Amino acid sequence: MSLHKHIDTIVHALHLLGVKQWVISPGSRNAPIVASIAKSKLFTLVSAPDERSAAFMALGANQAGVFTAALCTSGTAVLNYYPAVAEAFYAQVPLLLVTADRPAESIDQWDGQCIRQVGVFDKHCKKSYSIASNLHTNDCLPQITELINNLNQDLHTADYGPIHINLAIHEPIYLGVEDSFAPLNIQIEPIKKSQTKIEDFIANQKYKRIMVFAGELSLSEAAYFKTLQSNSNIVFLAEKHSKLHQNQLAYWENEVENICHLAPPDLLITIGKNWVNKTLKNWIKDNKPTHWHLHTNKYVGNPFFYPQRQIAITSEQQVLALFESIQSNTDYYLELTQLCKNVDQNAENKLIQDTELGAINHIFNLDYQTIHLGNSSIVRKAALIASNKTVYGNRGTSGIDGSVATAIGFALSQTKSKHACIVGDISMLYESNSLWVKPYPNNLHIYVINNGGGKIFKQLDGPQLMPAGIEYITTPHTLAIKHLAALHQLPHGYSLATHAVTGGITEVVCGFN
Repeated sequence: MSLHKHIDTIVHALHLLGVKQWVISPGSRNAPIVASIAKSKLFTLVSAPDERSAAFMALGANQAGVFTAALCTSGTAVLNYYPAVAEAFYAQVPLLLVTADRPAESIDQWDGQCIRQVGVFDKHCKKSYSIASNLHTNDCLPQITELINNLNQDLHTADYGPIHINLAIHEPIYLGVEDSFAPLNIQIEPIKKSQTKIEDFIANQKYKRIMVFAGELSLSEAAYFKTLQSNSNIVFLAEKHSKLHQNQLAYWENEVENICHLAPPDLLITIGKNWVNKTLKNWIKDNKPTHWHLHTNKYVGNPFFYPQRQIAITSEQQVLALFESIQSNTDYYLELTQLCKNVDQNAENKLIQDTELGAINHIFNLDYQTIHLGNSSIVRKAALIASNKTVYGNRGTSGIDGSVATAIGFALSQTKSKHACIVGDISMLYESNSLWVKPYPNNLHIYVINNGGGKIFKQLDGPQLMPAGIEYITTPHTLAIKHLAALHQLPHGYSLATHAVTGGITEVVCGFN
């Protein structure tokens, strides 16, 4: 009986730490944990048989602000979590993963579903935890208490990322599974938080040309920086994933080549991470302006590869104080604003000439509160559209795996709003198991831009040099998305004008060759 009592204690403690939802994949070794979660009646439960999709669903739910954990059984099931772990690590999104394991004495002994699970995600994980003692014995209670208190600190400090709990479960695993939920009380200590003194970075300095470049931000991060847009002396370039929008410079990515022929800024201030626009990134690398990076996490990357000044931000007031301390003339701002205004008509012409771009633009103009973008050509074409919609996408690692699953997890956690997910055909086919989820969100509509393969590779110089092998890169296909929709009993259509209000798949067929 001790096994279930201790698992009940862990599950209840995770509820106290804020977990509201679980994405559960099937198995036997994790059955006692599933039983405890279900009996507690404390959580919303989602069933996702494919572990790779399940972890991305949990990631999407956490992006939506609903603290969600993923649970799977032992063995290779655990390894399927890794793509989402890497995405969460580089996107700095909280992601709690609980994996059931076999006893230590069974590992490496040719026993079924036994692999080296302890620390398996360590290279891309904020923290990993395991309990050494047998959960059937009372010796493990001090370790459970220590785990929960360490976890409390890790989950609620700004250095966000994936956290792994690996629980070795000895047999018998089903004895007492029918008992009522009966957790033990453990003492949870208060969180220790550190404060940053922004005064250490404030200095009255005058710059002639100031540019802010905003990359991927969470909604909470964006709230810190929204006041930057009202500063009329500062050029503000925001990418789609920034959650920040500057209407005056809405089409700036259409004119990025001409922007890069202007004088570079004296001071570049970057916020967010994982910038998509490679042209502007290369321009910054070449010119090396004074660079300040404002961040809310301990882990800070530097894609420009020259020294940057890192400034930690913990409040909107700190941002205001920092920007009040710098001065700039308006000429640079006015020059770039006029340049971007002049390109509006050219951008509109592109929407007409490019079928895929026109379709994406049409979707952005429909009544969705949130747009989820796939990677590859989708995110790059969406950048050319002026829109104030809130945009999400997996830009931490920029892979094609997980875009649909992340959108599903997000939509399941924000049921009162409508969501659209725009992906390419290869992405949709690659993660077709993400549709295998219960419940399926009827507030999410998936739009598949189907051009018969990964056509972005035909736009690059390199693949064209190897014509004999390009088909293995672009992966042309004749698979029918409508049959995939039918398999999962989802409505399917081809017309953007008659898109479904409830969950389904609309296929935009264009550009086959």
